[in-house]
Amino acid sequence: MKEIMTRAWKIAKQGQSKFGGKVSEYISEALKEAWFEYRSNKEENTSA
Repeated sequence: MKEIMTRAWKIAKQGQSKFGGKVSEYISEALKEAWFEYRSNKEENTSA
């Protein structure tokens, strides 16, 4: 769970630097993206 939150904050900070505003404005979408990445990586590892 910690790695997902850490990744989400990184994504949110990238969004802030690209578009401006507050990091907290981007955290919702960043969490969705981080969960998607986590699930994709998990599926790749289990199917191999």
